[in-house]
Amino acid sequence: MILSKTVFLDRAPSRLNGSEAAGFHWDIRINEPGARKRDMHMRLARFGSDSLPRKLFCVNGPTTRLLMMTKNLWLTVAFVFASLSASAESEFVDLLASGDLSEFYTGDKEGRWTYVDGVATRGEEHAGSLVTKKKYKDFELVFEWKIAEGGNSGVIYRCSPWPGIEYQVLDDERHVRGKVASSSAGALYDILEPIENKPYKPAGEWNTGRIVADGDHIEHWLNGIKILEIDIGSEEWNKRFAASKYSKHENSKKPEHLRSPAPIQFQDHQSPVWYRNIKIREL
Repeated sequence: MILSKTVFLDRAPSRLNGSEAAGFHWDIRINEPGARKRDMHMRLARFGSDSLPRKLFCVNGPTTRLLMMTKNLWLTVAFVFASLSASAESEFVDLLASGDLSEFYTGDKEGRWTYVDGVATRGEEHAGSLVTKKKYKDFELVFEWKIAEGGNSGVIYRCSPWPGIEYQVLDDERHVRGKVASSSAGALYDILEPIENKPYKPAGEWNTGRIVADGDHIEHWLNGIKILEIDIGSEEWNKRFAASKYSKHENSKKPEHLRSPAPIQFQDHQSPVWYRNIKIREL
């Protein structure tokens, strides 16, 4: 069994044979190279408040296997997961590493987007969006963003053909769209609202965004917390999509149009906005 690529850990109460068990477990999801559509799930479960974890459940599709764990094996597994996490982090590509905007198309006007002291920002009004030269389909994107008072921007992806879908960047406190959950900061714009009490920092402060687009699965994160997730083509998606502005666009009505590689756009919505530490990893 090869453990590599992306490692996700989620802490939750343990259950054994359908009943609550003492302690907690870690759900560990590992995306294998060449097998993005078939995630491997592993569970480290702790039973008893003062015992070391001693069981490892490996779930691979419909097959479930139970492996007994010793203390030494637990230490080995912990070391392996730590190593994999460090390796996964190293796979990110810094799109601003060159110290300029050479990885982007910088709008349709002279003086449009500028890059100073590690920060990309609009050079003037109506500059056009900052657009990656490379197209991406399955990816994990992390970025920091700061919006001006009353400002509006967004990160648009899977937009081939237009319009794609969007991670909303907004001043929730002052912009009218901040009053509607599905168009507030971090939302999957006009489709899915973020969780309540999201860890949002107001205009003028830096936020950290994260987008995971893996096949049909979409996740938005804000300041280290997953604030929404949905699957393209699911019953929930179809219901929300039908009620959104996208249902009016012929290009968006066919789900395959949201499954194609496309540039990623950092939107110019006529508001001052700043982006930095833009890093991406293809899945």
